[in-house]
Amino acid sequence: MLAFDGRSWVVSAHSWPADGLQGAGIAVATHDRDSGTLPPNSTVTLDGTSTNAVNSGQPNSICTAIPVGSNGSALPASVTSTYPAFADAPGYYEVGSPTGAYAGQAPRGVALIIHGGAWLVSGALGVQSMRPDADRWRARGWETVSFTYRACGQSVLDALWFHDRARTWFGVDARICAVGTSSGGHLALMIGAYRRDLYCAVSQAGATDLRTVQSEVAYDAATGLYDQTNSGRQVRNLAAAAFGEENLPVYSPTAQASATLKDTRVLQAFSADDATVPYQQAADLADAMRAANPDADVEAIQLATGTIPFAHGYVTQAALDDFHAREERLAASIAPPAFTLGARPPAIGEATQEDPRGGEGSR
Repeated sequence: MLAFDGRSWVVSAHSWPADGLQGAGIAVATHDRDSGTLPPNSTVTLDGTSTNAVNSGQPNSICTAIPVGSNGSALPASVTSTYPAFADAPGYYEVGSPTGAYAGQAPRGVALIIHGGAWLVSGALGVQSMRPDADRWRARGWETVSFTYRACGQSVLDALWFHDRARTWFGVDARICAVGTSSGGHLALMIGAYRRDLYCAVSQAGATDLRTVQSEVAYDAATGLYDQTNSGRQVRNLAAAAFGEENLPVYSPTAQASATLKDTRVLQAFSADDATVPYQQAADLADAMRAANPDADVEAIQLATGTIPFAHGYVTQAALDDFHAREERLAASIAPPAFTLGARPPAIGEATQEDPRGGEGSR
């Protein structure tokens, strides 16, 4: 039985036995027998007997990824899916070199590109869906590392793994930014929350406070107003399933703003018709960052509704151009080249030994 404590539904009583699934099972006797025994549950492991979320994201939970394959398209020019730095990566990735006027030059920075999918979707298709974002950053002279991740609680670990490996490979002088959409935006912000050397984070409709999202209003297409909390509750449920409800503060960038995120350059953008993640989430993070650092470099913008897909909604071309211009200014604040010659990553296909240098980069 569940009871509402003013913020969430909590278990107030249950009939689940203390020994979990084994005790809840019913043995079925075979033919001509009047008793039976339960087989061992070797393939089913639960976090606890009754109180943990089914997909808690904790070790031995039963959170299952939704795998997506490839769209079958060829890799773009100057992009590879076999790169020495990430040879033992936990998931599919694509590394791209600068293009256009910056082709063949030392990268101005490294952009980690992270797809969305409710912390559950993983696979090459997610990476491929972010190629327009990667192309945009490559045209600005950036090296891009687009990657997928394992489901639920492991998603944050994988995002941090790619950041840390990029830092080791590209060196302490490299500027690293994280760019993501939806749950990928959340992961981009989580890198900033737990890695002091992240130079900037760009979140396209990512949730920021998993503790409060269920009570904040989002756009309602039926009324044209911001008057529904169903989507916020769904985001909260997905997050609780992914990370465990008791862990939501740890996985909420807003709750971690006073540590390191307050010093990271952050750009957040939502479509005005986003019916999935409330725009208030962007304001929550901006307020928390400025409370921790009055000089925090954080922007939160809402893009006018139009016909061009953007995260969970649609925007006008003018609004999208404005967002890209703000993103460009964020990238342009770094004087090229960001890398010293000795930290230059190898060109695509260039044989080299992995640069063992690590440590945190300067901002």
